[in-house]
Amino acid sequence: MNRGWAGLAALLLAVALQGAYCQSTSQAQGIIRVSNGRFVDDACTEYRFAGWNGWNLLRHAVQDPGYVTQKFQQAQASSLNVVRFFLMGGDDDGAPLLLNSPDQLTEQVARGLDFLLAEAAKYGIKATIAFLNLWKPAGVPQFEQWCGTAGTTVKSFYSAVVNRKNTLTGVLYRDDPTIFSWNLMNEPRCKYCGPEAVDGWYGELSAHLKSIDPNHLVTTGEEGFFEEADPAAVANPTDGNIWGSRSGQSFRANHQKAGIDYAVIHLWPDNWRNPPYDVAWGQQWIDAHVQVASQLGLPLVLEEFGKNAAEQSIGSIRDPWFEMVNNAVDSSLASGGPLRGSLFWQWDGDSGPRPGNGSDIRQQDTTFTQYIRPFADKLAAEPASTVPGCTPRASLAPAPLPSLAGVPAAVPAAEAQTQTMRMVTTPSPASPASPSLATPRPPPGSPSPAEPLPSVQLFEGAPFGSTGYGRKLLRD
Repeated sequence: MNRGWAGLAALLLAVALQGAYCQSTSQAQGIIRVSNGRFVDDACTEYRFAGWNGWNLLRHAVQDPGYVTQKFQQAQASSLNVVRFFLMGGDDDGAPLLLNSPDQLTEQVARGLDFLLAEAAKYGIKATIAFLNLWKPAGVPQFEQWCGTAGTTVKSFYSAVVNRKNTLTGVLYRDDPTIFSWNLMNEPRCKYCGPEAVDGWYGELSAHLKSIDPNHLVTTGEEGFFEEADPAAVANPTDGNIWGSRSGQSFRANHQKAGIDYAVIHLWPDNWRNPPYDVAWGQQWIDAHVQVASQLGLPLVLEEFGKNAAEQSIGSIRDPWFEMVNNAVDSSLASGGPLRGSLFWQWDGDSGPRPGNGSDIRQQDTTFTQYIRPFADKLAAEPASTVPGCTPRASLAPAPLPSLAGVPAAVPAAEAQTQTMRMVTTPSPASPASPSLATPRPPPGSPSPAEPLPSVQLFEGAPFGSTGYGRKLLRD
């Protein structure tokens, strides 16, 4: 084919695809926000949801996009409308990396993320996206291996993602209504270093994320442990010691940051104690956080919970946990309490026989057929309600957006395989009490700020790094 005609055909195809995706996206409820302790859409209609975790979803989008389409079709048919996944640090240690070095965004993987978000919009599904995962080598440990103490900042990673333009929809991520919220990190901990390190990191990184994406909700991604001095610490898991209280998290303080929009907790009865906790303890864990979230005036989401069960004991061991969680969410929704939704762990894999003992959910499991789908269907069937005191978004002044000067657009595949992020590599001396600071460079062509903005030195020193970070902490 003539190169000119080939180029025109490619352009027309791209426009057609973009139009198809844009048409689907327009049917969404807009960018979800919080008003009066409720999740609301543009018209102030309360947004209720049931969802799941799929931590290999980005790998599937890159290697097997048909799987993603099928999963979203199944989710839509089951009334599941929010999915949570990780950008760095999924389950498969050999999965494609969104970053291939501290300053290189892998374009092929980024296009997989584009596809994932575009497909989610087609099927009415919104995404909670965790930038990093503490527990897997491709997450925080990979950053540590790359960066050491060089001062490269995680802020640049955040900026590269939120300023990306989706190659399928033409929408900047920071403007995309498909994104429900951002997790700063999955399950940050700082073993025995006090609550100040993680809390300070949350404050600084959430403020930065809000400065580059004022549209979307931001939350922590933590398990929800209370610090030792908090009266609610009696609810923390223990295993003959107070490891939960000394994990570095402080649920109350962490969610009081100006850049944090809602509170989250996780629930892992098997991982947190041996022998595992029973359902009654799980109810107490949820109740303690409902009480504190109510005091904070924030909605609460149980964004990750799971229960291990062997094949023959799913009904007797795992299902009671899902029944308890459904009842807790249902009761809170009915009474106007802060617990507004839950995302189960996890629904991400084949549907064949599952050997051994695990928390993965299959569609044929009684957990799905008797608890997950019926509860999601119930929420979806409830009539929509308007939240009192909420101002429709059309009546609000648009959120100020940062200048895109110097921020690269998505790179066409024919031009490059990688997209460079503007990463800061200015070293700075570390302080024993706080992370090192570096001064970020403004993008070329942008005005210099009157005062330099500090940025956390990535995972170095007390809060993050092999010497201070408690990624190996389970119950010790």
